[in-house]
Amino acid sequence: MIIRRYKIGSLFLMNICSLFFFLTGSVLSQSSHSLPNIQFYQLNTVHGLTDNYIYDMAMDKNGFLWVGTGEGLNEFNGKSVIKYFKQEYPQLQNDYIKEILCDRKNRMWVLTNPGDVTMIDERRKFHRIGIYNESKFIPTRWMLQTDSQDIILLTKKNHLVIKPDVEVESSDSLTLDDFEPLEVQHADSLYTRGYLQVFKYDGDTYFFVTDDHILRVNYKTQTLENVIECKDATLLTKWNDNEILLYHKTEHQLKSLHLDDGQYSFPFANIRDQKGNLISTEITQ
Repeated sequence: MIIRRYKIGSLFLMNICSLFFFLTGSVLSQSSHSLPNIQFYQLNTVHGLTDNYIYDMAMDKNGFLWVGTGEGLNEFNGKSVIKYFKQEYPQLQNDYIKEILCDRKNRMWVLTNPGDVTMIDERRKFHRIGIYNESKFIPTRWMLQTDSQDIILLTKKNHLVIKPDVEVESSDSLTLDDFEPLEVQHADSLYTRGYLQVFKYDGDTYFFVTDDHILRVNYKTQTLENVIECKDATLLTKWNDNEILLYHKTEHQLKSLHLDDGQYSFPFANIRDQKGNLISTEITQ
C-alpha cells in the first residue's frame, strides 16, 4: 500500500480549492478548561475569500483568522471576510501575500512580493515599512518570529528587529531608522544563499535548507550553530529531542535526522497495514 502526501510547493505553499479549519461556534478564543463541540466550516471564494490559493495564515490575539492569498489579504472574524487590497490600502504595496505573522502586541506583519513589508497595528491602521539604504531598496526575504526577539526581518544584508521605543501609531510609515540590526555570529554566509525551505524548529531555532545543507540558527544565543550536510531534504516536523523528521526526495524515504551527530534513523521502516503489507510513503509536488 502506498500513502501519498503532497508537498506544498517549493516554499510549502498550497493550491487549496477550499480551506477547512476548526471553529468552536466562532473563531474567538475560548477557555482551555472547556471542551466545546467542534464544528467544521468551509471557507473559500464562495464565502468571500479573495482567492483559493492560500500562501499563509495567522491567528491574531482577538481570535480572528488572517489569510494571505495571491489576490489580496483577508481577515475572517467568524462571520464574514474583510478584504484588503493595495488599491484601498496602498501601504500594503502588493496583493501577493507571502507571509503573515502576529507579534506580541497583536500587530500583524505582512510580507508581500517582492519583499515589501507592511505592519497593521493593534488599532488595525496600516503602516508601510520602507527599508532603504542610500536610496536603494532592501527587500525582506523572510519574516521570522522567535521567543527571544519576536519579529525578525531577514534581508540579504542582515537581520533587523524593530526598536522597542518606536511609536508606530503616530507614523504612516516606518524606515530603516526604526529598526536595529540583530547580530548573529558566523551568519555571513546565511544572507547570500538561496533557500528551498525556512523551517521553525522551536521557539528560538530556525533551519535554513539548501540543496545539500541545513543551516541551524539559534536566535536566543544569536549564533549560526552548525551546518549539517543533507541533500534533497524536505523538513517536516520536530521529532523527539534533538531530532527532526524529514523526507528524502530522491530516495523517497522518511528519515529522522539526529542533530547532534548527523546520523539517520528510520522510524517508519517495516510498518505494515492490517493486511500485513508494507506501507511506503511518497511525497510529490
